[in-house]
Amino acid sequence: MANTKSRDNAYWARRMKKDGFGDILDRCEAGEFSMFRARQLAGYLPEKPSSVADKLSYHWGRADVLQREKFLVDNMASVLRSMKDVQARGRRVQAKKPSE
Repeated sequence: MANTKSRDNAYWARRMKKDGFGDILDRCEAGEFSMFRARQLAGYLPEKPSSVADKLSYHWGRADVLQREKFLVDNMASVLRSMKDVQARGRRVQAKKPSE
């Protein structure tokens, strides 16, 4: 059996204190926010993106090659339609620019 280390709130409290995040830890212990949020503020966890586009980009970056390929295959029609829309928008913007 593998020797797994505990990553409970007590572990994170010790680590935050050791790493110099005592101010965040004090606020957490005072009940201002949860240990999960304290870990985000200390930089141990990334804060989740808020918009749908940010979420897609976040998860795309975490996906491996096979997951990305599966997504593209499963959503090919939508991806191609979106690419055509972006190209058309770029051509319209380019056409509005004065010639240099």
